[in-house]
Amino acid sequence: MSDIWQWIQNRHRDAILERNDMQLQMVDYFWKMLNKMEDDPQTALNYCMQSRQLADLLDDKWFQQLLNHWELQARFAFLGDYNGTLDIATKAAVEVRLPEYQALPQRICLHEDLISAYVQQDPIGNKDLIQNALDYMEQEVSPNVECYICLNSLKLNFARTNGTPADTIQAGLNALSVAEGSPHHLTHVYTILVESAYETKQWDKFLSWAIEAESNARKSERDSYIATTLIWLALHAQRTANDMQAQSLFQQGEHCAKRYGAFLGKQYYTAVTAYHEMGGRLADALNAQETYLEQVVGKAKPFTECLTYLEIIRLKKELGQAYDTEVTTLKERVHDLKAPRYMLDKLDKLTA
Repeated sequence: MSDIWQWIQNRHRDAILERNDMQLQMVDYFWKMLNKMEDDPQTALNYCMQSRQLADLLDDKWFQQLLNHWELQARFAFLGDYNGTLDIATKAAVEVRLPEYQALPQRICLHEDLISAYVQQDPIGNKDLIQNALDYMEQEVSPNVECYICLNSLKLNFARTNGTPADTIQAGLNALSVAEGSPHHLTHVYTILVESAYETKQWDKFLSWAIEAESNARKSERDSYIATTLIWLALHAQRTANDMQAQSLFQQGEHCAKRYGAFLGKQYYTAVTAYHEMGGRLADALNAQETYLEQVVGKAKPFTECLTYLEIIRLKKELGQAYDTEVTTLKERVHDLKAPRYMLDKLDKLTA
């Protein structure tokens, strides 16, 4: 599989040599899209649409699929909005299985997008579909390409939603073994490992993984990653009674979060909630989850939305607050899941 960035550079070079202004503009809009993804994802999508219009006019099928992948990445990672993404990902994954796409650099990435859409929207109800897609992707990639790192990250995400903390940690260690040299992937893996260590109270591992997560987050230069890892380090300082350090780290994390122009994501609010809860500030922990809920409602993420309602119910119960409204809404939202019993069982256990 050829290098995707070299392939795009070649398209740009060919457009100049052939004086193909339409192709040149198509590639330029694509670069503009990438440059705006983190700061202004909606503008990035507008550039994507302009590039796609030119790709359609040129009947450039490979570039159309390239744009499908990056549109999905913009919606997944920077807008946190999954509306329509499963349809795009499904059609693209079917299309790129055709022989004419065999050498397309991002053919496997579109299968990764399909798995991500399944996992984020309904990992329990789509369990078999996800496993089939993972099996296909594993057959198609070799250990010497970046897609192999992505594959192991996907396995980790799947374990996080379908397995035990021990399963997640093992999947995380497997993912670490192939992610060396990729700060973006390493940050993702270490952050999930930190969450699992927190849940299982493995504090030695928690600290070492949090340090690695923060180090790689800074290398990745994405404020959402840096914010999340700083708050996990603040939690460690708080747990060890280093209150001034904890407050300083938390403020630094909040500052990074405020200057980030895109969707912060579940990992950030999980860390904030844990930090406040460990400090006995249940009202602040509840506020973090309610803030996150506002960001996911209407974003076609029913599984995440239901989990967030469960967290809000749990915290309200501990605070002695009424949570009837949340219970009613959760029971309505589970009908958007293929396997609603999973959430209802959690609710029954929580409210018993």
